[in-house]
Amino acid sequence: LPQRQHTAITQRGVAKENSKFDEEVVYKGSRFKFRIEFLADAADEKIWDNIVSVINSKLFFLGGGSTKGFGSVKVLHKLSTYDIFDITSKEYADISSSLNNTFKKPLTTNTTKTNHIHYQLKITPEDFYIFGSGFGDDEADAISVYEKVIDYDTKTLSKNHILIPASSIKGALAHRSVYHYNKLKGNTIEKENGISILDNIFGEAKQSDTKSGKKGTLYIFDSFKPNRDKTQIFDHVSIDRFTGGGLDGALFQEKTISQKDDWEIDIYLKNTIPSDEIDAFEKALKDITTGMLQLGGMTTKGHGVFEGSVYKDGDLL
Repeated sequence: LPQRQHTAITQRGVAKENSKFDEEVVYKGSRFKFRIEFLADAADEKIWDNIVSVINSKLFFLGGGSTKGFGSVKVLHKLSTYDIFDITSKEYADISSSLNNTFKKPLTTNTTKTNHIHYQLKITPEDFYIFGSGFGDDEADAISVYEKVIDYDTKTLSKNHILIPASSIKGALAHRSVYHYNKLKGNTIEKENGISILDNIFGEAKQSDTKSGKKGTLYIFDSFKPNRDKTQIFDHVSIDRFTGGGLDGALFQEKTISQKDDWEIDIYLKNTIPSDEIDAFEKALKDITTGMLQLGGMTTKGHGVFEGSVYKDGDLL
């Protein structure tokens, strides 16, 4: 199974020491089949409608890590019809013996309404970008992350797809949103009036000694593109700060992606967040579309510059 590499980020926007960890995920496209029965009185039909509405929602997730792109599922056969049975009847026994049944009563619940703001990033890379895999290959010491997905046309795993992990987008947005929020509030180190964090949006890691942890209200989805094997290798050498020359044995290579795909990244944010926090978050989104907030790794070398636009509930922001 694919592995995702992660690291905690400090308030300075850099990796926290000794914080690297990885997670194993299920292939995109894996299918699961299940059935639901709701044993209740006929007067409780509305409760059943609400349950089905959640399952049909875009924001229905399974498992952990939902705020960093994990657990997103698509219902292949929308739950749009149902029937009510007496559980002591032969009709109920017949319907329970097979999952291949068609029900008659239509659901009237609005399954498109959510209590979240829907943002969509539509961006294109200016040049090169790399979302690090944590590994190298026979050509370079650092390569971008790729993942296979299940292809139901060929009935096998696909070739490698380029992946923009939701966690990479979340990390960049978290750091820049906090910057914009403190700027709006006039919070500075010089004034010693405190630096705010946006745990309402991004959540907060649990620390047993000081913090209990908090789940965020932001949902970002992973994005995949077929790999056309367009890459660019850059050679680097570490510099001796004393002599200004290259360090012996410090030559290394990184393999970036050079193909210019148009990416669409879906983002959902709960609409109960205070307006000033939403304002700071939207400023960070706009920074991505103007190239002011770079994505991925090696950004100090000019990689990860994207340009494009951001839409809020379908309207240009």
